[in-house]
Amino acid sequence: MAKQIYFPELAQIVSTLLVRPDLLGELDGVSLHERFAVSIAEVVADYCGGLVNGVNSCDVPCSPLDAEGRVSEMGSTVSIDPSDSLPSMHRNVWSLYDGQGWEGYEVDVESGRPYAKVEEQAIIQLMQTTLRQIACHNPAASFPDIEPDQGPGNYAVELVRTAYSRITLSVSGAESQRAAEKSALNMAGDHVFSEFDADYGVGGSTKTA
Repeated sequence: MAKQIYFPELAQIVSTLLVRPDLLGELDGVSLHERFAVSIAEVVADYCGGLVNGVNSCDVPCSPLDAEGRVSEMGSTVSIDPSDSLPSMHRNVWSLYDGQGWEGYEVDVESGRPYAKVEEQAIIQLMQTTLRQIACHNPAASFPDIEPDQGPGNYAVELVRTAYSRITLSVSGAESQRAAEKSALNMAGDHVFSEFDADYGVGGSTKTA
């Protein structure tokens, strides 16, 4: 029987291969890693518009993420030009990044209304919430049975990213265990992208809703 991979699990694999391929023991050569990034960008462009030019490599070998788990300004970038397959110049999948890019370009596609700053922030926050939920999904962890009578109360929810990266959050006044787990995911953002990624070690922390 073929393996059945959920879309969020596929997103985990692709994201990890882009920023920490060493965790999966893959793409250990710089050129191979860059070709993979170009291939992923071309898939996005095929379905959402844009023209992929290639990769602008960093001058010295460096990780896509810095020591604190943030995007490294020294890292490589994928170069994207606009194309007539874009839905509009100002509202497309590339619009939220590199605000100075595409200035002066003339393409036979409608301009569209640029995102207001508040719109950009709202979209990015929703994307980050989705990424947190994907990051916290661990198919290797066992799921405890939830008894029907588990109702309102205080819960300790353990979020596991990898076998060596986990954190426990305290959720007070939750309506149920499932509600507590959902609240913990929403609270976990800073931990997932900083403490979890900073040292890839076992971590412990407590936070109250």
